[in-house]
Amino acid sequence: MKRKNTFTAVCLTFSAVLGASPEVNNVTLSQDDSARTVITYELKGEPAIVTVDIQTNSNVSGGGAWVSIGAENMVGISGDVHQRVDVTAVGEHRTIVWHPETDWPGKRVQAARAVVKAWPTNSPPDWMVIDLKRPFTVAWYPDAAFIPFGGVTNQIYKDEYLVMRRIYAKGVVWTMGTHMQDIPASVTIGDYIRGSEKVRKVCLSDDYYIGIYELTPSQRNRVTATDGVISASNTSRLPLNWCNYSVIRGSSVGVAWPVYTDGVFDFEESSKVDSGCWIDTFRKRYAGYGIRIDLPTSAQWEYACRAGEGKPLYTGETYNEANVMKLARCKSNKNAADCEGGTASCSTVGSYEPNRWGLFDMYGNVMEQCLDVYEDLSAIDDTKVYVDPIGAARPESGTFTRVFRGNYYDASWSGIRSGGYIYQYSDTASRAGSQGYRLVWTLR
Repeated sequence: MKRKNTFTAVCLTFSAVLGASPEVNNVTLSQDDSARTVITYELKGEPAIVTVDIQTNSNVSGGGAWVSIGAENMVGISGDVHQRVDVTAVGEHRTIVWHPETDWPGKRVQAARAVVKAWPTNSPPDWMVIDLKRPFTVAWYPDAAFIPFGGVTNQIYKDEYLVMRRIYAKGVVWTMGTHMQDIPASVTIGDYIRGSEKVRKVCLSDDYYIGIYELTPSQRNRVTATDGVISASNTSRLPLNWCNYSVIRGSSVGVAWPVYTDGVFDFEESSKVDSGCWIDTFRKRYAGYGIRIDLPTSAQWEYACRAGEGKPLYTGETYNEANVMKLARCKSNKNAADCEGGTASCSTVGSYEPNRWGLFDMYGNVMEQCLDVYEDLSAIDDTKVYVDPIGAARPESGTFTRVFRGNYYDASWSGIRSGGYIYQYSDTASRAGSQGYRLVWTLR
């Protein structure tokens, strides 16, 4: 029998949401002569998302500061971690296994501890990775460095998985639209653009997850396939386009957004989609995780795009053609090679620099469908805070249009920015190669 070395271990309960009470107890960490590390713990109270950090102390006696060995050295960690975990019965425990000989070759920790953290299921960690092929599982990570296979730029995350980033928007007051003084005098701004980008204060009531990439045909097809397996001829890591709104959300219940009950916006009713549409198929497949994906509102899209930056570009750099081209597939560079060597008008998702929250292609490539019915902003009061703007009310009859954000590959650089030139198209209109999708999950 191999000798086991026992180290210290601690637990953390993360209760960011009032009333949530998952509780981690009795954490142990042991390591055998091969360095194989086993962590056990008990989970009480309610199911939770469980994450772990392994920390080391340069002072073997434990008197120094504890520091993480680094998420990049734990990507092979397995067991009851980075997933939803059920509470343990009496005498039962959960197990996590780490192989430092694989993840951290040539190194050994002399003093170590495991920090096990329980996240309420309605307030999960920052990064969510959804497996779109068998076995249709979902993993959560507190840091992108934990994500396996070399991280999110691996092409499998544009094909076999869907990666979503948590956006901490709840209660933040921010400015939507464009301060026209930030636009160079040489750029012509028409009255329509000025109107659609009118500055107003906004506050969102909920955090949400958003896809780090535009949805691709490969991802769409894996959800459509019964077993998540598709042929090579059905794969593509370009953004999904030429896809009608009714395919994604439906043409009956799904087109009803926004729904009002007794004169008040009804989020639950508005979130309903047609049975059999793409979003419905996705929701049913991952019903056990409670992931109710949808399209973003225009405000959700713009807040995520800005990543905390109030200037026209999310980098904060001067608004000019060269700086836009670094961030966007647009008319100025639509024939350049993308990250996979292609030169189509659209580029493979992830070909341009992401914003500071790790979101790619928020500018250019394809414009992205939002839920909002287009509204006239001429009466906007720039001293008022608008909570959860959802666009105009949908008319009971007649035509109406919905908002698209981000602009597209054949647009001039001067129409691409966070406040964004806002396109509008009818729900019933046939879709074009310029129009695509990005998914959100509102934590409500």
